[in-house]
Amino acid sequence: MNHFHVAHLWVSGLLQAFEKVGLDTRQLGIGIREIREGQIIDGHHLGIEATRTLWHRASAISNNPLLGIDVARRQSPRTGGVLLPIMLHSPTALQALRHMVDYQPLLSDSGQYRILPRAANRVVRCEYVPAPGAVLVSNQQVLSIVTQTLGLLRTVTNHQLEVRRFLVPEGMAAERIGQALNCPCRAHSGNFFLEIDGEAMAAPVSERDEHLYQINLSYAEGLIRAKRRRQTFIDGIKELIDDGQPALRTIDDVALALGLHKRVLQRHLREHDTSFRQLKISVLKTRTLQRMIVQGWRTDAVAEELGYADLSTFHRAFKNWFGVSPRRFREQPHV
Repeated sequence: MNHFHVAHLWVSGLLQAFEKVGLDTRQLGIGIREIREGQIIDGHHLGIEATRTLWHRASAISNNPLLGIDVARRQSPRTGGVLLPIMLHSPTALQALRHMVDYQPLLSDSGQYRILPRAANRVVRCEYVPAPGAVLVSNQQVLSIVTQTLGLLRTVTNHQLEVRRFLVPEGMAAERIGQALNCPCRAHSGNFFLEIDGEAMAAPVSERDEHLYQINLSYAEGLIRAKRRRQTFIDGIKELIDDGQPALRTIDDVALALGLHKRVLQRHLREHDTSFRQLKISVLKTRTLQRMIVQGWRTDAVAEELGYADLSTFHRAFKNWFGVSPRRFREQPHV
């Protein structure tokens, strides 16, 4: 199993959880090419924009202020893959949380926990920091992640965990969220923020298996290193494609910039389970979403900036990427 399979397992579990709360995953997946008949296609994985779009649509359709909690409670812990046994068999809950910080990217690139310096009263403080992207993160998506994290930490501490304070972004139903998660909760102007009693977090975990812990830790470390190596290489190629008008960029342009023969570059891309065409489409889609959805550009302005010769060519490309026209896509909830 590689890091793609771990992420695939996570998204499959998410779609199943959406169905369990009564959402139509076929409707949620409109325009997302990696999803067919409400299921993620084998061998495909969702990028950050597609995953966030799923959550925005789910939030808009359900109109449920506790959607993230409901989805998290219906998503099988097994979809966490290697992360589950690592956290359950960590020496302490604090170490389990640190592993969550380290290996969260195996499940999703949408954001990551940041553990803050300890306060004088020894509480553990952490913040969930969303990753930048063309589509803004969904608050319900983050609520789902935090709910699952708290569930695992409570299991690790034999339900001795005490959440002293849970802060959620303004506009969320803080009182209802606090009641559902059995912790004090209020809204503020920042990111999701947790303050947890340090005593239970530092206590040794009982009934843990050190051998199982070390095996899974080694396995996860190999997965995350492979993901980081791939990401560094892929990001470099994308930057070259994204320089100027990406629709006009060719593999020969990029190979020349890298000082490589085209066939050597193609071989390297195959070794990283991708192709120049896939990366170019990814760049075009990301910039299109950034301009159209986040910045509200007109379609013709987006097409011109990307380097398309005419609007009809861009329309055909857009429909091939997202399965719908730009106008239909704009009508879907995204942010």
